[in-house]
Amino acid sequence: MEHPIHKSKMKINNMKILKLSTIAGLLLFMSCNADKGCTLEYVKNNYYSHDLTGLVKSVEEISFKAVKKVGGIVKGEREREYSFEDDSRKYFNRDGNVINTYESEPDGVFRLRSTVEYGINGNEIEVFNYMPDGNLRDTSIYKYDGNVIEKTSYDADWRSGDISDLRTYECDENVIVIKLLNSDRSLRYKEVYEYNDKGNRTVRRSFTFDGSLDGEFTYKHDENGNVIEEVNNSTQRKDVHEYNDKGDIILEKTYNSEYHTHEYKYEYEYDKIGNWVQQIKFKDGQATYVLERKIEYFNDMEG
Repeated sequence: MEHPIHKSKMKINNMKILKLSTIAGLLLFMSCNADKGCTLEYVKNNYYSHDLTGLVKSVEEISFKAVKKVGGIVKGEREREYSFEDDSRKYFNRDGNVINTYESEPDGVFRLRSTVEYGINGNEIEVFNYMPDGNLRDTSIYKYDGNVIEKTSYDADWRSGDISDLRTYECDENVIVIKLLNSDRSLRYKEVYEYNDKGNRTVRRSFTFDGSLDGEFTYKHDENGNVIEEVNNSTQRKDVHEYNDKGDIILEKTYNSEYHTHEYKYEYEYDKIGNWVQQIKFKDGQATYVLERKIEYFNDMEG
């Protein structure tokens, strides 16, 4: 009998997981129904949301410069493509939820440790971030009314009362509204996400505190819900994506005002469970980065 957590990656792609990487700060998914409208649910911080399947105990992800040698591409020095990215190691419980995360600089220097606490229904309720010296850096607390409705972050201990970040989440029919607020709950920034009846995100708009439009993106999807086209209507940049049968991106083309600018290709190696353990990224035909994942499974799972 298949373990209830061991589901296919394609099924997870169809959940319409939405990474709100700008102001939202957590993973959400939208489900739409012609009679009931939309529901906004918190997607637990689990290995589905990290593009994993199976009874994963831990995953370590490290980035390297790609080096071309006779016989193929090999790993060079540790390096991240973007300065805001970190190498990481995540630990999961048997429910599939992340319980600890360790982040480090490309040179291996430890930078941050995060621990997560969950409620009886499995929802993430508190997140604690610690500095390398062990001191608490900040705390985040989530509130729910069935749907997630608020996230409040505090400098160090929440009992200090010093709010560093406050976000609210609303759902109305096929629209999600996320607001970034000041400590007095006045508006700082807002993002609005629109969906079609299949639950696929079609539009994302950003607004400043005075209601001025700050940016707009539109999206198209394939039959599996994968984003195949993303257009920045402010800059006229367009990204076109292709995927393999596992739902992993294999091709990305970027255009500015319809002129082709760059082409990115991705090659993968997979383990027996079907999770990728190596990704090689190519930019305009040249190998640039090798991303390596070391995945540990619980003992009752074949690795």
